[in-house]
Amino acid sequence: YLHVKFREDIFGHVPELNFSKLKKGVEQSAASLTSMLKTRLRRLNIEVVSGHATFQNEHEVRVGDLAISATHIIIATGTKPRVLPNMLIDGKSIITSDEAINLPHSPKSILILGAGVIGCEFASIFNAVGTQVHLADTKKHIMSNEDQDVSEYLKNAFDARGINVIPASRYQGHQLSKDGIITKLSTGEIETEMILLAIGRVPNSDNLNLEATGVTVDERNYIKIDSNTRTNVPGIYAVGDIGNRNVPSDLSLVHVAEAEGRQALSLI
Repeated sequence: YLHVKFREDIFGHVPELNFSKLKKGVEQSAASLTSMLKTRLRRLNIEVVSGHATFQNEHEVRVGDLAISATHIIIATGTKPRVLPNMLIDGKSIITSDEAINLPHSPKSILILGAGVIGCEFASIFNAVGTQVHLADTKKHIMSNEDQDVSEYLKNAFDARGINVIPASRYQGHQLSKDGIITKLSTGEIETEMILLAIGRVPNSDNLNLEATGVTVDERNYIKIDSNTRTNVPGIYAVGDIGNRNVPSDLSLVHVAEAEGRQALSLI
């Protein structure tokens, strides 16, 4: 906070983030990483098949016209942002974290629905570039999965930076206005230029045809796995966000997925 105030005193304002440059930087980083991984896979003589895979049974998947059989299969399809059924993601006025890097400019004001890791991250980012941020969550505390002292510390930091935290508040609807969007919450109405949905993520498993394998999923369609990434079907493993590890902590992190991938390979 002091650093931001210092910048305001020196420069008179907080500079607007150039989202076009941000997008270009992200794309360049992603392309560099992709190129590096492709080179590594070629050196390891690993065949890469591009396309959408669908299970035919527990030992065969089909990608287009190509059928691939294997004794062991690892599922690593990840997750995507969860959206509300009555809210259309247009990439302009209503967005998720996926669309945030495509914005041509930072909005004057934004309502972030969901105060978990992603919601709090973007609250900090938009606040740092001068956007008026409103952060709403259905729970009494932001970052409710963390220890209470962590939640309180973050709440105090957000208050100091001018972020409007709205706890115990549930989305009830929205309508377009002349200047943006009027959102109706259980705690009242709020008007902003933009809404960012950060209400969790859902597994990319809709088109896998898991029913053909007998793999067990939970009520949210996450694949149930044990501590060694194994599903209930011998030879089928799930790593990364797609797997439900039955642990209290959120382990949806890239380095966790990589470690799980190595763990799965060690069991084959």
